[in-house]
Amino acid sequence: MAKETLYLIDGNALLYRAYFAFIKNPLINSKGMNTGALVGTISTFLKLIENYPVRYLAISFDRKGPTFRHELAEKYKANRPPMPVELIAQIEPVKKFFSLIQVPELDREGYEADDVISSLAKKYKDEYDIVVISGDKDFAQIVEPSIRLYDPFKETFIESDQIEEKYGVKPEQFIDYLAICGDTSDNIPGVKGLGPKGASALLQKYQTLDGIYEHIDEVTGSAQQKLIDDKENAFLSRVLATIVTDLPVTLPDTETFTFHPDYLQNALSFFREYELNTIRNRVEKKYGFKEIPAEVAATEVDSTEEQGDLFDLPPEGDGTQPAKPGATDSLTEEPAKTGATNLPAEVVTTIKFEPHLIKNMEEFQTMLAGLRQASYLSLDTETTSIDPLMAELVGISLCFNPHNAYYLPIGHFMYENLPFPKVQTGLQDAMRGKMVIGHNLKYDLLILENRQWRLDNPLFDTMLAAYILDPGTNSYSLDNCSEREFSYHMQPIKELIGSGKTQTTFDMVPVDQAAFYSGEDAYVTWRLYDIYLKRLKDTCVYDVFEKMEMPLLKVLMQMEKNGVHIDISRLAETSRHIQEQLGKLTKRIYEIAGYTFNINSTQQLTKLMFEELKIPTQKKNKTGFSTDISVLEELAPNHEIARLLIEYRQLAKLESTYTQALPKMINPNTGRVHTSFNQTVASTGRLSSSNPNMQNIPVRTEIGKEIRKAFCAPDAEWVIVSADYSQIELRLLAILSKDPNLIKAFQNHEDIHRETASRIFGIPVEEVSKLQRSQAKTINFGIIYGMGAVRLSKALEISQKQAKEFIENYFAQFPTIKEYISNSVLFAKSNLFSETISGRRLYLPNINSSSQRFQSEAERIAVNMPLQGSAADIIKTAMICIHEKIRDHSWIRMILQVHDELVFEVKKDYLASAERIIVSEMENALPLEYRKLVHLDVDIHAGENWAEAH
Repeated sequence: MAKETLYLIDGNALLYRAYFAFIKNPLINSKGMNTGALVGTISTFLKLIENYPVRYLAISFDRKGPTFRHELAEKYKANRPPMPVELIAQIEPVKKFFSLIQVPELDREGYEADDVISSLAKKYKDEYDIVVISGDKDFAQIVEPSIRLYDPFKETFIESDQIEEKYGVKPEQFIDYLAICGDTSDNIPGVKGLGPKGASALLQKYQTLDGIYEHIDEVTGSAQQKLIDDKENAFLSRVLATIVTDLPVTLPDTETFTFHPDYLQNALSFFREYELNTIRNRVEKKYGFKEIPAEVAATEVDSTEEQGDLFDLPPEGDGTQPAKPGATDSLTEEPAKTGATNLPAEVVTTIKFEPHLIKNMEEFQTMLAGLRQASYLSLDTETTSIDPLMAELVGISLCFNPHNAYYLPIGHFMYENLPFPKVQTGLQDAMRGKMVIGHNLKYDLLILENRQWRLDNPLFDTMLAAYILDPGTNSYSLDNCSEREFSYHMQPIKELIGSGKTQTTFDMVPVDQAAFYSGEDAYVTWRLYDIYLKRLKDTCVYDVFEKMEMPLLKVLMQMEKNGVHIDISRLAETSRHIQEQLGKLTKRIYEIAGYTFNINSTQQLTKLMFEELKIPTQKKNKTGFSTDISVLEELAPNHEIARLLIEYRQLAKLESTYTQALPKMINPNTGRVHTSFNQTVASTGRLSSSNPNMQNIPVRTEIGKEIRKAFCAPDAEWVIVSADYSQIELRLLAILSKDPNLIKAFQNHEDIHRETASRIFGIPVEEVSKLQRSQAKTINFGIIYGMGAVRLSKALEISQKQAKEFIENYFAQFPTIKEYISNSVLFAKSNLFSETISGRRLYLPNINSSSQRFQSEAERIAVNMPLQGSAADIIKTAMICIHEKIRDHSWIRMILQVHDELVFEVKKDYLASAERIIVSEMENALPLEYRKLVHLDVDIHAGENWAEAH
């Protein structure tokens, strides 16, 4: 009769291999925790049980503290670097996972997992076929007919033949093999100078280590002396390499180490806790599980009345339910049907709702009756375009209870839609005073305002909430939030309207399909509200959300509606100039090449530069040698073609993004260009803009100035006003570091770069040259952005030694700045986040990474984020305050925000009043406690166009 198979898992081997598999692309959840080892270990385990009939199973992990091997050799495993802190943090969660799915963990004080597993293997080899799950080669020594190895990462079984083929020795010789060639990872010294080939050759001839030394006189060549010199190490190495196989360890009773896939259901809440959504989906889909709410999972086995009450199940013990939760499909009944929605929002994660299409006004009135009883609602609009100022309203979806979502058809083609005026009147009345929740609410509010419906309700944007909670994620679409929080994948829009040339608009979608799609949006948004509200308050960032980001939403709405006037004729002239420049550059590049080619082809450019022109290569990517901007900038000082390519690309980008594109973006209804301002892109809190992107127009180049001239006043009665914070990040550096020299320089309104140069170079201020001031300016801003000696030497075109001296002189003159930098890094290392003066947080999961590159980058951000993020908070505060001051005035319009600059259209007759309001609110946006140290300066100018006002 065939024996059953017993699988013994080397937990440490799985953990290490899984962690390092993700080392270059670490997996970080929203709490800032590295989950690579978790994901890798659990995925490996799932693949094992999916591919093989695993029934009997146990696992072992190394215990903390030294083993007997450390007592024998102090240097044992000393070469191995300390376990990364990110991996240490994942050990207990991995152990918890295996505990939840009832895989017994076996270990023994003073011994390693290898010893425990090998002892179990040898003890039970006659009773079971043993499979050791590990990628550790040391287990080769225990292989025999009843004991095999399985490398889960290569998905291969390893038996005696494979070991002999790979190492040239039999399993029983493997200990002596390691004794000779050693193992650097475990600091097993071996015989110095003898490697794997020498070890296998000796063992093939003399069989054992003892046999080699018995015939030492026969050993030829240099190997003889090496063996003699290192005899002590050889025998010590044999002891260190020998896995103990006779520990008094035993398996628990058969039932305890018998594994059932049903036990995986017990880990569903664990997957949610650590945001292992892909794994959770995989398990639920394969085994048909749903999560048992935490309250039920924690209930004692004899609390049968409470379980039956909550789930509407018969009590246990009547033969219909098994004893272990998760072993039956009966527990997957939807909790919401029996009142389980009273559970905390973060416990109930099943997405299941009933979409209701409102077909007539009678049904609409019935819906309104329910809406009047609700305390808050979510709202979503469906339209014909992603441009809110051009889109037509097609439908509105609402959700205000845990069971249903409602769809109101307004503009569907060939359908008897609801009359919008009556819908608006009814909704305004029923919604009065209630919190309105939306995901990317700015878009929906603009759509409604286009239909003359301005919502004055309290607002909550779940997209902004997700961003504030974790601004480094950069994935705040509703579908991403749904996947992250509920492991629920929403219906893609392309399933309804198609894509590419065959794409239609939403008004062509059948109303029943629209009801589900739009209702799903409203329902998921409604469900996110409680989760995000609680987290915002728990993590102390609610004030940033409520007092800054939500009020700013209305400001940005108005700015987008305002738009900016464009002088098309000036753009056309600029475009002609750019085309001339591109023509000249192209001609010169062809002359250098000796032939014409596609300058925009990376492959052709790579061949020309690195194969034909023999330019030294700088960086390689997946497709070959790189020609990106960093490479070209490195090559530019010594190679004309690199300089020409940089200029070519910059001009081509400006041509395609602005001079050619802007005229096509003019709204035919307003005659203006309306950019979109984005709150959820930059991790530091800075705003960005798109369609068009206003952030990337060069400030100081002639072409950049020409493009800015096209942004002009609409007529002779108006002017463009630009207000720009002067050196705001350096002023914040003075405030946050409390450096007395920097504070004094700003208080005395000194030229900060000239003053810095005077201190660094040790010369009077009046003797500072233009070059020295420029160098000091680079250093001032370089310090903020974490510039070291290498980057500074390149920026200033000086030696690294000089650059290092400049930095040392800088910190000698501004000692508290160096202290501020150190404290910023220490704060981030302790808290795993950096924060601004307003309390905005940016989580830095790599701040304690074992990877020097990741850690250094996180440290740089830890220094810069409080400065750049605080600057972003200040200008946002200023925008909110200015908006409140000017919203009832028709003679001033805020139209653009770019970095630290605000741009306005102002009627000439009110210019003085406008400038007083703008400067006052911008200067006072810094809290009073900081203004006492350093005053904010605002440069403000007016002109016929943006370039003149800058």
